[in-house]
Amino acid sequence: MSFREVCSAFLMPQTYFLSSRFCILPVALFWCEHMQPSLSQVQPNPVPSPARVWYGRRGLWRGVGLLALLLLLGLGWWAWAITRNAQAFLADVQMLEGLVREPQALLVDGATHLATAQADLEALRQSLGPLPQVAQGFAWVPGYGHDLAAVAPLLDASDQSLAAAAALLQALEPLMAHADNPAQLDAAMLLDRAAELRSARPAMAAALQQAQAAEAAWAAVPLDDLAPPWQARARRAHELTLLTKALAAFAVASSDLEQVVAPLQPYATALSAGVQEADLLLPLLLDDPAGLLAALEQSTAHLETARTSAHDAEQAWAQVPPARLRGQLAPMAQLPALYLASFTTLEATTASAQALVPILLDQRAGQPLGPLVKRRLSAQQAPILAAQAQLVQAELAWAALDPAGLPEPLAPYLAHLPAGLRSGAEALELLAMLPALLGADGQRDYLLLAQSGDELRATGGFITSAGILSLLDGHVLDLDLEDSGPILPPPGVALPYAPEPLGRYMRIYRWVFRDANWSPDFPTSARVASQLYALSDRPLVPDVVALDFGAFKQILETIGPVTVAGEAEPVSAATVRAYIERQHDLFGSNNEVSVGPLTRAILERIATGDLELAPLIATMRRLATERHLLIAASDPAEAALFARLGWDGAVRPQGSDFLMVVDDNLGYTKSNYSLQQELHYAIDLRNLNAPVATLSITYTHTAPAEELCPARGERRGMPYAEMKVMCYRGYLRVLAPPAATLLHAEHGPTPGSLTWTGLPDAGEVVSGLGHANLREFATYFALNQGEVRSLSLRYSLPATVVTSSEDGYHYHLHVQKQAGREELPLWLALHLPPGMRLLNPPASLKPNGTGGYHGAFSLNRDLMLDVTFR
Repeated sequence: MSFREVCSAFLMPQTYFLSSRFCILPVALFWCEHMQPSLSQVQPNPVPSPARVWYGRRGLWRGVGLLALLLLLGLGWWAWAITRNAQAFLADVQMLEGLVREPQALLVDGATHLATAQADLEALRQSLGPLPQVAQGFAWVPGYGHDLAAVAPLLDASDQSLAAAAALLQALEPLMAHADNPAQLDAAMLLDRAAELRSARPAMAAALQQAQAAEAAWAAVPLDDLAPPWQARARRAHELTLLTKALAAFAVASSDLEQVVAPLQPYATALSAGVQEADLLLPLLLDDPAGLLAALEQSTAHLETARTSAHDAEQAWAQVPPARLRGQLAPMAQLPALYLASFTTLEATTASAQALVPILLDQRAGQPLGPLVKRRLSAQQAPILAAQAQLVQAELAWAALDPAGLPEPLAPYLAHLPAGLRSGAEALELLAMLPALLGADGQRDYLLLAQSGDELRATGGFITSAGILSLLDGHVLDLDLEDSGPILPPPGVALPYAPEPLGRYMRIYRWVFRDANWSPDFPTSARVASQLYALSDRPLVPDVVALDFGAFKQILETIGPVTVAGEAEPVSAATVRAYIERQHDLFGSNNEVSVGPLTRAILERIATGDLELAPLIATMRRLATERHLLIAASDPAEAALFARLGWDGAVRPQGSDFLMVVDDNLGYTKSNYSLQQELHYAIDLRNLNAPVATLSITYTHTAPAEELCPARGERRGMPYAEMKVMCYRGYLRVLAPPAATLLHAEHGPTPGSLTWTGLPDAGEVVSGLGHANLREFATYFALNQGEVRSLSLRYSLPATVVTSSEDGYHYHLHVQKQAGREELPLWLALHLPPGMRLLNPPASLKPNGTGGYHGAFSLNRDLMLDVTFR
């Protein structure tokens, strides 16, 4: 056996662990390799005696063995010290990795564990001595060379990484000092503690620089050349460094954010409420327009620095492997992008304020509507349109974010923001169009329809009066509303045939103006009204506006009482119904009423500019959203905007399932005043290939039971108070998806005493095509006073009402409210396939205990229900 083999056999058991981790065995073998030639070159005594030779060699071997033993003991002690320190350091790193998964615990205990890890790393560096520097020259050694060469850069990178993490936690100390319960802090704390972060910004920037230095140190580590076990550990350590840099960059961005939001602190509460409800922003803007504008401009002065920091933070988070972004860390990765979206929103808000404040200041100074439109509003068109474009960009920025991936306190709060920005952009677009709508470009004429919800028709009520409203530069040039009864063509002019139900149930065979609003789609009814109005020897006016009597009440609640010609006392919201009923009884030909004087008084009150603009704008917006005010414009751009706003009263299905209940009073009475109604809609999705809907409608006549149901001729001259409590004769239309098929109808017959013809009606439900190619189920029915009657329709739905994706199955219901109707209770029931449940169900839907869900809704505007289940 050679001397090298002896050394290898002797050293291998003792230094295996050391050699496998720190690669010292090649050094020992190198020493043994060079010892053998040096000993073999010793020349023998030329005249040795056998005994002397034997004793001399034995002494030599004893010396060599003693030297080897001492070397072995030294190496073993060194290896033990290195191993102990290395194991302690590795345990520290594992502890820190565990804390990173729970940022709250890291903020509380991280500094202590980091200090321990730094101490253990220094002890390891001391125990290794010069080995890391020497070992860099041994990259050529097979098997262990690359690991040996990487020891020094690994130690440097680890040292830099620990220093960066320690600096970051030290910078967070001011934040922790003001936290009542640090263990409860989550990712949203950086937004809540912005003031503390601002004072810590220098320390944050230093921590970021240290993290960048650590990343540069890791660039010198040949990760791809390391042995697999060491490579995996080194990569995890490098990922923690990237995470530290991302957190430090985010902290710097958060402190810069505080500079942006600080000027807006006095408006924080109102701005927060405005995120939830866009209408609440208008009072804020009108309350102190100059102060708010100054605050916004101060905020934008700090925007560029904050935007740069947020962009750097976003880039830093993008470098962190997704595997590291788990648990409480995951939402933080989106926060820099949230900051950038917020900055875009702030710029758009500032631009909007800069465009609006001059107008608002003029209005607050009592500037009448005419000069305000002509001089100020027209001059601000370019800034308004520029601000509108910026709001659209802000909406797109928010749409790119996933609200579900944001921290829990922020997700529901910010989910409303894109819709609010869209609403703001639409409001500015409407404001840009307002001069043209008010006649700044020349006289603007509107056919104005006054509809009575007490005698409900498809688009809001029977047309009681109508006329032309002419505007020029915001001034009312002319307004001549007349009773709808005399609006008839001159002799010899042929009228089109009336819709078939009017002939069958009311004996109206020619289509006259007062019945023009038969279609539930207002743009369609508006065209018919305009044409029939022109046939009656009057001008053709393509722009049509309709409002019901309920709208008059809400407007008067907002602007206060108005002085009406011929009235001794001002007409207020409390007295407007009495005024309308009195006009009907005293002056109405054909028992209808003209509200021309009242309408003129309201418009003149608005034109003076002597009122609060914010409540009026909010009221008009609410009336249009709830379909008490409808607008059909002939200009394509205006029509498109009103369509997007939903103010045109069009039947426009937007869900996979659609429901619209349309009632028409065909009794020549005002009995809708005494009628209550409830809707129950059950959707059975237990068989996804054959969904079924069941609609139940309950009508309750609240007037005392008198069976007052006069024939057609008997109603003339009847007081309005009596017409409100007469029997109800109605035509019901239900609009459903085009492929819906009626399966069953529960609807009793109507006796002849409740029909105009005197003949009983079998109560047949007719299925046909309605507007927009929707399926229409229609029937006639009637109620006496005090009677309750229910109608039920069961029909199949197309399988397409349910769609599927990787997330599960989706069902989207759109329930459209009929114009002119007051608030209507709606009960929904949703039955799912066995074993399935709703994912994140809306608060309005509750489990019913049988695998389904139910909920109560108030239908004062369109209802959108979009659910996912699996």
